[in-house]
Amino acid sequence: MTTAKLVSDATDNQGPIRAVLVEDHPVVRCGLKALIDNQEDMAVVGEAESGGSALELLKHISCDVIVADLSLGDINGIEMIRRVRNSDIETPILIVSMHEEELYAERALKAGARGYFMKTAPPAELLNGIRQVVRNEVALSRDQQDRLLRRVVQGGPSDDLSPYSVLSNRELEIFELLGQGTATRLIAEKLFISVKTVEAHYAHIKRKLGVQTQPQLLRLAFNWLNEI
Repeated sequence: MTTAKLVSDATDNQGPIRAVLVEDHPVVRCGLKALIDNQEDMAVVGEAESGGSALELLKHISCDVIVADLSLGDINGIEMIRRVRNSDIETPILIVSMHEEELYAERALKAGARGYFMKTAPPAELLNGIRQVVRNEVALSRDQQDRLLRRVVQGGPSDDLSPYSVLSNRELEIFELLGQGTATRLIAEKLFISVKTVEAHYAHIKRKLGVQTQPQLLRLAFNWLNEI
């Protein structure tokens, strides 16, 4: 069951920055709300625990920034970003996730997010990131800024890119679900694709990662997910 909560219907553009939180872990969502509400220039005006409930909430609420996780239980965060961007909602999106930024930050930006921080970021850095995206700036950690700059200067991939960066967004989504122990049939149902399509993705992932068997792929996915 997914829910969304309208905290305030404030619409005064001269007032605090109005944030909507999209996070499926209640404790994390509560912590982010407390952090943001403690700022004189910010206020949380809505909360959602899934991508679907967030998309519904955003039809009925005006806000200045969407602060969202990538792992949302129902739809992948990258897909949620795309759906928001394909709607008439122009609100900037700041991703705050446990997932390693060298693997996901650029994907999120390409999908339409305005910024990306890991949940290990210092609170002051995250709060400044919210202010940046509201000012129509791109907000990234210093490490990720340097990483992207090196890619531009070198004209190719950086040496510190994750080995999983070779995976497409869909392959990475399936790889993560596999690491969570999700059965092939359930992955197919969740992503609205056939079992054969999931198995074809398995084959592509194994080839890209140099894995020979399905048990090896499962173990690799499980270990990766535990690391992050």
